[in-house]
Amino acid sequence: MALFKYKAIDASGKYIQGSLDAGNISDLENRLEKMSLDLVSCKQKQPGADIFGRNQISRSFSKVAPSRRHCRIRAIRRKRRTQ
Repeated sequence: MALFKYKAIDASGKYIQGSLDAGNISDLENRLEKMSLDLVSCKQKQPGADIFGRNQISRSFSKVAPSRRHCRIRAIRRKRRTQ
């Protein structure tokens, strides 16, 4: 199965975007129909890309520095513990 990124419309006319595994476009239409959605457009995603269109990142998180937000949260928690 391939991963498809799609735009669909529901019964109320609201546009919905998402991604779904399907064998082909006809299969995608059938799956969306079961979800009460009508397919507007779709694009098959390339293998190795995640659903956001970027290449997947390796799982070596230990080498990645923590974000500033993460550091601030840690500092706040430390401060609360010492109070």
